[in-house]
Amino acid sequence: FAEAEKMHQEALATEPDSYSALTTLAGTWLSRDKCPERAEELLRRALKLNSDDEAVWALLGRALMLQGKEVEANEAFARAIRLDPGLTIAKMLFPLYPQLAGEVWAKAGELFRV
Repeated sequence: FAEAEKMHQEALATEPDSYSALTTLAGTWLSRDKCPERAEELLRRALKLNSDDEAVWALLGRALMLQGKEVEANEAFARAIRLDPGLTIAKMLFPLYPQLAGEVWAKAGELFRV
């Protein structure tokens, strides 16, 4: 991890808007629950470059969750799932996903009840 971290930090030093370096470095930190504040900053920069990347929204949710920012984390996870309903990582990380899925099924059952 240290070598990957160093490589991506060097890439960002030479190319501060490198989408790949921003997201990969943040992901590297978050895979070890390390530097969630710095990861959040990098992920927000990446989302300014591409706001439709569901995986980055899921990573942002993780960074926010590690900081105790539950409301913002849930919003980021929800955005990731809206962008890609099959996004397994967001569903695994999103603490409210099982509850929301249950609510959706309950509402669907009510709508189709004869």
